[in-house]
Amino acid sequence: MKHELVLIIWEDAHSTDEWTDEIDSNPCICETIGILIKETEFGVSISHTRQVEHDSFCCVLHIPKSCIKSMVYLKAVQDGNRS
Repeated sequence: MKHELVLIIWEDAHSTDEWTDEIDSNPCICETIGILIKETEFGVSISHTRQVEHDSFCCVLHIPKSCIKSMVYLKAVQDGNRS
């Protein structure tokens, strides 16, 4: 099965777990590279690891469309093809 390798730049929520009087409200911009598993009107699902024989995935990240700043298709990944 063919899957696309993508770079996604997206804005994440962030918080603090300690008492503070300094509030950081700056955006938390993230870059994630992974195998695109699914893309819907609501968001994308990507993974950094795929088990080829069963086409199963590990460590799947779901990013809402409203958080995505940009998505670049890097390269198609074909079973057993490293080039």
